Amino acid sequence: METQLIGFLGQSILLSSYGEPAVHTVEDGEAISETADDTGEVFLYNIQNNTREDEAFAELSIEGQMCIKFKIDTGAQVNVLPLQYCNKLPIKPSLIKGGHKLTSYCGSAIPYAGISHLTCGYKDGKTQSHAFYIVRSNTTPIVGLKTCKDLELIKLILNIQKENRTTSAYSKLVNEYEDTFEGIGNLENKCKIHLKENCVPTVYPARKVPLAMKQKLKDEFDRLEALNIIGKVSEPTDWVNAMVMVEKKDGSVRLCIDLLI
Repeated sequence: METQLIGFLGQSILLSSYGEPAVHTVEDGEAISETADDTGEVFLYNIQNNTREDEAFAELSIEGQMCIKFKIDTGAQVNVLPLQYCNKLPIKPSLIKGGHKLTSYCGSAIPYAGISHLTCGYKDGKTQSHAFYIVRSNTTPIVGLKTCKDLELIKLILNIQKENRTTSAYSKLVNEYEDTFEGIGNLENKCKIHLKENCVPTVYPARKVPLAMKQKLKDEFDRLEALNIIGKVSEPTDWVNAMVMVEKKDGSVRLCIDLLI
């Protein structure tokens, strides 16, 4: 099953060894070393304060009091909001202690004041209550995968069918000249074959045919001659190729020349 995220480049969703949700990125310039006694760990892929052209952002209404620009991170399974934004809200949200320990992949812990359930909404859409990790560092706010889906910031397509342009062009050509590609054709004009310079003509002797296959060989010769695909040669010729006969599943034979000798 394939998954495509519309509106943003999907990232890998990582899980800690405890099976707890992971956050893909939190951006911050400061080093962090605080730890806490928690039930699990949430790993953060990167801590930086840079923006790139391939990043996507959405402005969400928080508690109906403030609009905050969040980074859409489909690799994150939790939402992250810096404490400085909470302090700007007219009505301060309540914080719940505990939760999981946020840890960067370099091993340092990311401190947070607690978890707050905040009402958020996008444009004129429905508002919902989601959990936010309130971090103490000055980072870019992040909205994770679940919240992105719930607020319809992104859509998941579970089945992708990519059109093969080469196959499509071939099908178009065959359909346009359908009569040309049906049955066995016959080129009316003569074909000139260019050989290597100083090429010496070669005559290979006829190969032995098993007695049980002789009638099948004769029947195939007669069929090809009737279709004007081959013709009898009654006089000496400079070139004679060795023949290869292959029996097909239906019992008939396929004839071709041996080009490997």
